[in-house]
Amino acid sequence: EPDRERKSLSNEETFPTDLETLTECEEKLPELFEELMADLDQKEATRAVTKIFVKLKFHDFTRTTVERAGLPPTLDQFQLLLGEAFARTGKSVRLIGLGVRFASMDVPDAQLPLL
Repeated sequence: EPDRERKSLSNEETFPTDLETLTECEEKLPELFEELMADLDQKEATRAVTKIFVKLKFHDFTRTTVERAGLPPTLDQFQLLLGEAFARTGKSVRLIGLGVRFASMDVPDAQLPLL
């Protein structure tokens, strides 16, 4: 359904060789971040971002996501979330995803007064 409201926007990359350390993961962030920001500017420039998130998928295909409300989508903030996500398991990383969630554009129905 093309008219559906987009709830989030993300960019992710699967790596040909698993990333073993947090430093290796951090080295991948600037490019992922720039691509996410370019997509955001092009596709959803007027939307209010309510949350940012980092998703990691590990060598064994398990995954974890760290999401925070109220943070600006900056490289520094994504680095903090990445560190938190990596620290949960310390496993080697196969995929990193960065994303944002948007405020709903729906106007809530007016509530009827109670009688």
